[in-house]
Amino acid sequence: MSISLTDFRAKLNNLLGDIVDGTTTANGDENKKTFIDTQLAAYPDHWFAGKTAYLPDVPEARDVEDSLQPEGVIIVRNAFTSQVLSSVAYELHRFHPDKKKVAINQALYAAYPYLYKRLEDVSLTGTGDSDTEYDVPVAFSDRFPDQVWLKTTSSTLISFERFYDFDFKDVAGSKKFYADIATTKTILLIGKTWLTQFTNDASTTELTDEQAEVVALKAAANLYRMYSGIINAQDSSRFDELANRRDAEFEGLIKRKRMPELYRLGLDWTWLDD
Repeated sequence: MSISLTDFRAKLNNLLGDIVDGTTTANGDENKKTFIDTQLAAYPDHWFAGKTAYLPDVPEARDVEDSLQPEGVIIVRNAFTSQVLSSVAYELHRFHPDKKKVAINQALYAAYPYLYKRLEDVSLTGTGDSDTEYDVPVAFSDRFPDQVWLKTTSSTLISFERFYDFDFKDVAGSKKFYADIATTKTILLIGKTWLTQFTNDASTTELTDEQAEVVALKAAANLYRMYSGIINAQDSSRFDELANRRDAEFEGLIKRKRMPELYRLGLDWTWLDD
């Protein structure tokens, strides 16, 4: 399961009511500061001034200086890298796409530990000795593993029994665990960490569409609060109200959509033959 930033941002845009998108119908000027879509003729002159034009296939974002009818011309303040030709996808945003990405990544952190990235590591092997110290792999730098299992040699199935002579410890900043593993079979460590942060439109994080819809509520709240500090007092108060509403919706749903708990266990593997 995973979702891309492009698809996640679409869910956020639906919550915000913030996107006009389309495909250019003619070449923009050679000065690289315009693009044209005749479908934008439905909007009055200057409607998109102050918004952000985004070309997802490039990708590039530019502040819109003006929009003119009846041709459907968008004029940006700073030139795009290349002339915007016909048949190019574009988006017009009230909230800058980069700020949306920041708000979304903040929301991914807020979703933890209810939603998380699952970690698995099979880099360790039992020593066959009693009360042995093992280094916890760096993949678990944020926290200790939640589960420790032993893999069989005959299949990918996991052998399991309760095991009590087992302990995690932090030794001078390094994570260790101690166990009586009287076998040289592969050790499987399972744990969780924060969801993967988005870096670009194609990057993904470990969420289903349904879970992303819940996290998008927190992203919307983050975005409203981000903008509330840079606009006039009246709109700032309104943005704070919207942020509080989305926060409440997020808190009400996140526990219901949580991923399965990883209960910490230990295992008795001494009965297994080497």
